[in-house]
Amino acid sequence: MTYKIESGVPLPASIGRRKYPFDGMGIGDSFAFDADVCAKVRAAADAYGRKYGMKFTVAKAALRCWRVS
Repeated sequence: MTYKIESGVPLPASIGRRKYPFDGMGIGDSFAFDADVCAKVRAAADAYGRKYGMKFTVAKAALRCWRVS
């Protein structure tokens, strides 16, 4: 099989590692998520916060994630 090389084809928005909007959040901002991804959001918020010096809190009862510092 041969492959055709193409230039200028943009990546779809869903490809990439950044699934959650942590990079655009200011202190006090939050976003909602579905109940089935609560553990994933918590782990992603923890990892992002450690890497970039931010703190987040995830409330399962409210199904929201806040940036707290």
